[in-house]
Amino acid sequence: MKHRDFCSRKNRHEINKSLQERVILDNDQVQLLQYRMKSLILGELQTLSSTQMPLSSGMRLEILNYVITMTLGGENMTVIVDTGSDLTWVQCKPCSLCYNQLEPIFNPATSLSYQSVTCNSIACRLLQETSGNQVACDFNPSACNYYVSYGDGSYSRGELATERLDIGNSHVDKFVFGCGRSNKGLFGSASGLMGLGKSNLSLISQTSELYGGVFSYCLPSTDEGKSGSLTLGGNTSVYRNTTPIFYTRMVQNPQLSSFYMLNLTGIGVGGVHLYTSSVQQNGILIDSGTVITRLPPSIYRALKAEFVKQFSGFPSAPSFSILDTCFDLSSYKEVRIPTVKLQFEGNAELNVDANGVFYLVKYDASQACLAFASLAYEDEIAIIGNYQQKNSRIVYDTKLSQVGFAEEEWEQPLLGGRTTRRWSTVAAPVVVWGGGQQESVWAGAELNVQLLHGSSSAGAGWRAELLPSAPASAVVAGRLPGCGGQLLRWLGSDMAAAAAVTWLGSKLSHGSPVFQF
Repeated sequence: MKHRDFCSRKNRHEINKSLQERVILDNDQVQLLQYRMKSLILGELQTLSSTQMPLSSGMRLEILNYVITMTLGGENMTVIVDTGSDLTWVQCKPCSLCYNQLEPIFNPATSLSYQSVTCNSIACRLLQETSGNQVACDFNPSACNYYVSYGDGSYSRGELATERLDIGNSHVDKFVFGCGRSNKGLFGSASGLMGLGKSNLSLISQTSELYGGVFSYCLPSTDEGKSGSLTLGGNTSVYRNTTPIFYTRMVQNPQLSSFYMLNLTGIGVGGVHLYTSSVQQNGILIDSGTVITRLPPSIYRALKAEFVKQFSGFPSAPSFSILDTCFDLSSYKEVRIPTVKLQFEGNAELNVDANGVFYLVKYDASQACLAFASLAYEDEIAIIGNYQQKNSRIVYDTKLSQVGFAEEEWEQPLLGGRTTRRWSTVAAPVVVWGGGQQESVWAGAELNVQLLHGSSSAGAGWRAELLPSAPASAVVAGRLPGCGGQLLRWLGSDMAAAAAVTWLGSKLSHGSPVFQF
């Protein structure tokens, strides 16, 4: 066997080219190692950077997911926030198959910071490890093609690239993302999707040097104009939680390593504890990209039976899609809804907001459905959907491998930039009056109230104007929560305008939420 060196008969140009490729790959490897080591060191630091950005319902984009606006290569992109995905992608020009989106499609040709990811790069190898994509580098070594598909049949196909990402008050250079040339599915008119999973290519991993692998969000209601927040970093001072944050550990599953799996120990319905042994075997996935919570058949049957037992005496309504427990509540002035709590290992609880207990198929409450659904089989993975996560601060700490839950209240702008006060769901009777008579008022959405005068101190009087659906003459007068009751007086003559209103008052630690109809 001959030792091949520079004296061998092999072409020197070929050797030099091979060495150059090895040096390039070695440099990629060193950069990856440095990145991982810095992330580990930063995980031990007590003070980390933090940035916060508005997060809103995607209803205006015809989706039931939540969206944020990021800036990619200088262009604003409104994308779906998905903790069950890893790769962030947007639709790109030229596009062989693209759905209609609200914003202009991203054009790499107009960006000076856009770069394609080569097929033999570290990022491309990470993509293969994460998604199982088998990339044929011999066919096109200058590009790293990706394909991601979702449970509903939606998909995105294109090539991996790097670009400058501006998000909140910070930016990330050479952010790895998918430039989607063929995209189809239930994305509404969003520009793409932001992956917040645990793999190396997710936004959380790529920004761990800045934010230590910690992020959190508060999902708002689906009403137009409502805004929650997505926070990157572990600075809890920017949270607005009204209860302490209690944490539960992430369940480690090598086959589902990029997902956020938790140990669900029970479900509380109106104070009655239901055991969830079948869920404990597999864990439950918490996912912002899924809408309705799915439970194993036996657990769902127990939840449904206990809920119907406590919520008795109301006429049934036709089922809707996957929701099979529906009621006609249109003729009722007051309805008490049993509280629902998801309980986890370590005494952490997710208190399901009253807006997350019922899904209103019809706004007149003639078809109000229990917003939980059954899986087809017992061994399928249970999922906590975004509908049950509303109005809670949910904290993901990938370094400490834990997820935290707390209730949260928000102040947010309405029309004209004016500020409103938003409270948690009321857990005591609310009486609504119109023209001196008690009226039938449906409480299917949230009440947007603008404080016109008074203060937030106990006993202070206040008046509020209903925006935006109520007429200008429609005024509610009453007392602040905790000031001896929640007496409201509807001074407007148009009761139909009041039909899309919910009063959000103080939340008690016991009792059942009450809606006034």
